[in-house]
Order: sequence, then C-alpha cells, then structure tokens
Amino acid sequence: MSVRGRLTVTNGPVARYLSRVSQRPRLPLVVLMGAGCTTWGLTLAYLVRAIAEMASDPTPPTIWLYDWHVYAAGAHDVISGELYREPLVFPGWPLPVNAYNLPPASAVWAIPFISVPESVGSIAWLVVGFGAWVGAWVYAIHLLRLRPAWAWTGIAVFVYGQLAYWFTANVVLGNVNHLVLAVLALFVAAHRASAERAAGVLLGLAVATKLWPVLVLVPLARQGRHRTVLWAVGSAITATAIPIAWLGVDAIMPMVSALRSSVPIEPGVAVIFTSALRLIYDWWPDWGGVVVAAGLLAIPARGLSGIGLALIAGVSVIPNIWDHYLPTLLFAGALVLTPTAEDLPTSRFAWLRLAKTQGPRVIMASILIITVLVVAWPWPAK
Repeated sequence: MSVRGRLTVTNGPVARYLSRVSQRPRLPLVVLMGAGCTTWGLTLAYLVRAIAEMASDPTPPTIWLYDWHVYAAGAHDVISGELYREPLVFPGWPLPVNAYNLPPASAVWAIPFISVPESVGSIAWLVVGFGAWVGAWVYAIHLLRLRPAWAWTGIAVFVYGQLAYWFTANVVLGNVNHLVLAVLALFVAAHRASAERAAGVLLGLAVATKLWPVLVLVPLARQGRHRTVLWAVGSAITATAIPIAWLGVDAIMPMVSALRSSVPIEPGVAVIFTSALRLIYDWWPDWGGVVVAAGLLAIPARGLSGIGLALIAGVSVIPNIWDHYLPTLLFAGALVLTPTAEDLPTSRFAWLRLAKTQGPRVIMASILIITVLVVAWPWPAK
C-alpha cells in the first residue's frame, strides 16, 4: 500500500471537510485559507498587545473596561440585594451611569466573572465577549455559504478593524452586546433546526438581557412559530422574575425608573443608525426610530429575512445606538441576505445567475443593507 493510501481518511468530520473543499479549485482555496490565517493572526496579535498595554497602564484610557465595570458593579449589587436601590459604584473607576439602567439579567451575566480576581475576571469577560462576537459572524458567513467560514470571518474582522476606528474600543469596553449577539446566533441555529423549545429559551434570554430583541416575536408569530413565541415569553419572564424575587418586589419600581432613564450622548462619542439621524438632522423626531421599526416589521419577509429585519427594527428603537451595535446590525443584514444564498445552486457561476433567479428579493435586500450601512456609520456627537 502506498503512503498516500495509508494516510487516506475514509470517514469522520475530517473526511467530510476534505471532501467539501476538494470540490473547489485548489489555488484559490489555498490563497483564501492563507489569507484567513494571516488576518486572524494580525487581528489577534493586535488585540493581545492593545489589551496588555491597557491592563498594565496605571492610567488607562477611559474606554478601558468602561462598560464592564457597570455590569460588575451591578453583579455585586445583585448579590448584596441592593440593585436599583443604591447608586451604582465601582471603587476606583468612573461609570457612565449613576443607576443601573438595564434589566437585572444583564448583571447576572457578570456574576461568574466577579467570583475571581478583578484582573482575571475582567480579561476573561473581554475574551469571552470577543469570542462571542466572532462566533456569531462565523455562523452568519456560514449561512451565506462562503466557505471556509472561519477564513472569510478572519478577513471580515480584519477589514472591519481597519475601517472602524472604534474597533479597539468595542472590544475593550466590555459591553454585554457581544454575548447577546452570540445568543441570537444560537437562537437562529435552533430556529433553522426547528428546535422550537431551544429557540424560544435562547430568544427569551436575549430579551431578558437587553429587551430590544423582543421584536423578533413579530415575524415568529407571523410565520406560525407559536411554540417558539410561548417559550420565548416564558423564558424572558422567568429570567427576569428570578433576580427580582431575590432582590424583593420593592425593587420593581426603582427598576422601572432606571430602565426609563437615558444616558446623554457626550461630545465626541459616536452613535449610529437612527441615533445618528437624530444628531445630524434637527427635524428628525425622538420617536423616529419607532417609525423605522414599524416600517421594517411591515415588510412581509419570511424565514431568516424576517428575523434579520426584526433585529434591525429592534436596534432602531434604542434611544442611543452606540457604535458597538454595528456588528449586530451587520449580522442582521447577513440574515436578510441568507435566503438568497440558500436558494443558489452550488456551481462555480451560481452568483452570476443571482439576478435572474432571485432578482426582486436581491434588489430589495441589497438596497436595505446598503442603506443600513450608510446610515449606520458612526457620527460623533458635537
């Protein structure tokens, strides 16, 4: 038996992967995988260096763990039972808010990370958050049938980091949005697998953490996914009721008051999408985001397109849409385009026949995505 024969893998995940990639031209695949490895290496090396420098700096920039300290302070207050009753404080660090203005479930996320030393827990939070972000992007690119997805994601993250001056800040802020994005990606995976209970629980967890994903219930109800809707509502209520029961029912009114409070947009801080429109145009009303959300939900899109539009609608109603929501908007945009990619044949020239086979839907989705990207570009407050 030749060496080649002895090394042949006949079954298992490695064989299936090699079988898929062997159907593509070898040179483009090698170049793509090389580009993926290179861009991943450059991005990770840059982030490791940036995090190490900020962590060792006795006077780090304000963005360093700015949002993480809010969740950590909230987690400490959950444990002590004082959340929403006392001003939010994290000793030695400035906080963007005086009262915890998010649902209690968002603070619960941080509890495992405050059980270890701050220097360890905070870095672990950043690593998990970035991993959640890129994991969601890998899945979105997989849905778009760009293979191998890990290589395309490495290129996408690298390009995003080069174009977005706020990229480093998005990573080191430590916002819980990245974890919510990963939960939403898992929800989409469960939804596609018709695992209604798992999909509902995951969506309910996202809603309990950040509220705005609740608009995804609209396309689910329209598509007759009633079990998913019921599981989502029940899970969201449960994930909110448990910490409220721990805090005591007298925390409800302070919580409602805190959730209704808004954070002013400080000069030089970038916001995107409908928040940017409010800054740019004096005539844009405070309720403009609600109108945008209603218009997006009125589009009779089904499948993942409907979910993607609902995610964009959910983000549009947020009063202050900071630049770290842009990865979520891009993920939602990929979902809008996903049905088009799924309907394509696997031949090399499939994308060239795209306009002929899926013309109207492609045009609508492309216009929407381009509009979102243009409007969503961060505009700093004056």
